[in-house]
Amino acid sequence: MIDINQWMNVLTKPVETFKKYKGADMGKAFWTVVISSLIAGFIAAISNYLAWVSVASLFGSYAGAFLGLGAFTAFTPIITIPVSAVVGWLIFAWLVNWFATSSKLKSKFEEVASLISIILAPILVLTSIAVLIPFVGFMLRWLVVLYSLYLVALALNEYYKLGYNLGFGTGKKK
Repeated sequence: MIDINQWMNVLTKPVETFKKYKGADMGKAFWTVVISSLIAGFIAAISNYLAWVSVASLFGSYAGAFLGLGAFTAFTPIITIPVSAVVGWLIFAWLVNWFATSSKLKSKFEEVASLISIILAPILVLTSIAVLIPFVGFMLRWLVVLYSLYLVALALNEYYKLGYNLGFGTGKKK
């Protein structure tokens, strides 16, 4: 289900990875998004709980009641992140497919969704890890999100065989 080598290739060698990628397995794509979003949810829950513990330590004897509330609310990302990731992934794939078919391009929803899922999986995990880094994590997270937009543009360029080159520094012209 989880192919760490593919995640690394998507992040480090995206052009070659998207040229080789020929997958339209919606089941594998779905579970890739679910498992990676569960990992991101657990990381976010740990981060939230540690924040609650640090705040509760300021309240002294009232910390027990405060920690109970914190434990309840801190672990909500385990549910909310996977649900929002799957819904967002399906909506984004549907929009890309709709724009492509309305532009007279050949497009299959399963292939588009599968292609987007291999980009979404490592980005979900990286953004959740970036939040754990004090001070610079927030900015690092936004840089990862901007890089993911570039990856989506590269993937769609390769899938739809568009005539422009998005690969900076590749030295190749189409």
